[in-house]
Amino acid sequence: MSPNSEEQESQRARIKIISEIDQLKVIANNHYLMRKYYEAIKISEEIIELAQKGEMKSIIAEQKYFISTIRNSIKNGKDLLFFEEEFKEIEERVRNYLSEGDITEAQTLTEVFKHKYINVVDFQSFPSINDLIIEAENLWKDFLKEQGTFKNQLDPLEIQFTSYLKTNNITLAESILTKAKLILKDVDNKNLIDQWKNLEATLFSIKKNKNLVEKLNYGIENINKLTDDYKFDEARKSIDYMMELAQKENLISYSKQFEIKKKAIVDAENKYNKLINEIITLETTIKDNISLGLFQEALLNCDQIVKISRFVGKQKYVEMYSQLGDDINTKLREYQQFKTMRNSVVALNEDGLLALNENNFEHLLENYKKIKVLLNAFLKE
Repeated sequence: MSPNSEEQESQRARIKIISEIDQLKVIANNHYLMRKYYEAIKISEEIIELAQKGEMKSIIAEQKYFISTIRNSIKNGKDLLFFEEEFKEIEERVRNYLSEGDITEAQTLTEVFKHKYINVVDFQSFPSINDLIIEAENLWKDFLKEQGTFKNQLDPLEIQFTSYLKTNNITLAESILTKAKLILKDVDNKNLIDQWKNLEATLFSIKKNKNLVEKLNYGIENINKLTDDYKFDEARKSIDYMMELAQKENLISYSKQFEIKKKAIVDAENKYNKLINEIITLETTIKDNISLGLFQEALLNCDQIVKISRFVGKQKYVEMYSQLGDDINTKLREYQQFKTMRNSVVALNEDGLLALNENNFEHLLENYKKIKVLLNAFLKE
């Protein structure tokens, strides 16, 4: 860049600063006329900063004189109305905060007022103002000391609370939280209050997670029972609900368990249906065997149905086919008795016919008497 260009650039920057200063002078003067002396001084200080950049000594001197004029005017009491009116408003608000025990707000308001005018007026010249500032400062010191005591009481509780959280001892953690809350109701320290809110939120999260895990574990036990009782529809509904809950809370390990359980339900239901179909087939076989007089085979079929029915929890079938088995056994015993009696009668009859051929009527008569006894005995049974 040529010397001429640098000079032109510097000239443009100076013109820009002068333009800004002119605008700020108007604003500062307006504040002065409206007796907003604090605002006027602040704007004048901004003008001085700009003038220093442009090395405009005359403007710097001018603004320093402007500020000095305002301060001298205030110091000499020529125009304190603006200051006293604002102080009255501030004093009323501070007194209200103090009466409500809100030391923090009272201190904040006092500090803002003090900072605003510390370079404008000498507070020592205004006893009422100075006394209020001192009173607020002393109360603030006492407040900080008291809050420090609360913190000292809460620190060991925090250590205990954190320890109980790590060991998932919810009951003792809740007990510590209750003690802490009794202290916290008098605490006016946002950081400390927020800290315990976070600890409480952590406890709530752990407690919620523990309750959720207990609910899921109970759900697994219930699903197992429903499956064992062959209540597959209820088991499926329960597992779908539990899976949705586990996925919502991002409990991946439980989601995997429920996936396995879901497959186990399908397998159990297939096995159950297969056994039920086997019972139906055996029922048909029993009817066929009975109609063909194959009672021994029918009896074996009944025993098989009873075993399967016990396994699948079909008590009605257990009772029905146990009774049918008993009936078949009774028929088999009766048939065996009949066969025994018939064989005896046939043998006696054949022996009697031989005796008849030999004209041995006495032996023949004896045989027929025996036959009569056997027949009467069978009929009585």
